[in-house]
Amino acid sequence: MNQNIWLLISILFLFIAITSSFFAGAYSNISYINNVHLNNETIIISITAKQQLDNIYVPMPKNEIPVCLAGEITENNIRIDNVLKADIILSNSTYAEYIRCTNYIGTYKVIGTLHNHPNKSCRLSTTDIETYTSNKYDGQEIVGLYCGDYVFFILSEMKYEVEKW
Repeated sequence: MNQNIWLLISILFLFIAITSSFFAGAYSNISYINNVHLNNETIIISITAKQQLDNIYVPMPKNEIPVCLAGEITENNIRIDNVLKADIILSNSTYAEYIRCTNYIGTYKVIGTLHNHPNKSCRLSTTDIETYTSNKYDGQEIVGLYCGDYVFFILSEMKYEVEKW
């Protein structure tokens, strides 16, 4: 009888593990988007841009603050040379509404946007994904997060799907 109970418990745990993997896979584009990263490209942040970012994000602000990232994307790397705080319309700890970035900051082309997550989550929310994939049409190529560290994603790599109810 003990062997039958252990067998049933083992089957139950296996079923739970398989079911969890299936549902995690169905939402992997959102839940595990951080695994996409940059296909081995290198992000190079100029000293000036790093100081600009740290002045905004260190210590972690209580509200989300979006910034525009300007620089260059080449075959070998992504370079961020300048940062400009976006004009914020509304901001709280989980959301920021702002005026879209201009095409250039000085002589540098805007290549993306970065914002912080005050809760220090390094994952893009569903709202982030929907917002930033629409920025791809404005010529922006990357999105970054500050979550205690700087994390970047290439917009062309992002895919999302709408749930079917």
